[in-house]
Amino acid sequence: MVDVRWANFLTAEIFMMILKAHSFHPYKIHLVQELNEGDFDRRLQFCIDMNVIDPALTAIIENQSGRRYIANRLMFQQDGAPPHYALRVRQYLDQTFPDRWIGRGGAIEWPPRSPDLSPLDFFMWCHLKSKIYATQPTSLEDLRQRIVNECLLITPQILQNVRQRFDQNLYYCMESHGGHFQHFKLLY
Repeated sequence: MVDVRWANFLTAEIFMMILKAHSFHPYKIHLVQELNEGDFDRRLQFCIDMNVIDPALTAIIENQSGRRYIANRLMFQQDGAPPHYALRVRQYLDQTFPDRWIGRGGAIEWPPRSPDLSPLDFFMWCHLKSKIYATQPTSLEDLRQRIVNECLLITPQILQNVRQRFDQNLYYCMESHGGHFQHFKLLY
């Protein structure tokens, strides 16, 4: 068991030195609601693109055999964003993934402000982003193809490593009594 009593003696200065020495950057407030002049076109394009992608995903999920396969084998996870908490969304998830979805209002509640516990947040998105944007995509189709290609390159061994890290993060979180635990990773 890790002794966390020493954590009370960490000063902000020492903590920042540790972060800097290991090239870590503290979380910062990032306002996403403020729209800039160029945001409107990008938001519109996103909605158009999602209308192309969404029917394919919906067809898989709504296909009876596809739904049985998914519902019987996979857990669905979402964050607690207000649009995802709408009654219609929760009813759909309850019907499609009975007792097999993780999120606010789900069979398994996802704790708020916990990206360090989500494999999608602590691994997948930054892994894909680092690979996909090593060079700037030339088009939307290029971006889509890069996403598919990089996902196909994720091996079972990589997934096993992510699973082990997930288990470690759960352990560290418990050791810190639900508090921040990144400092444990620096020590062990």
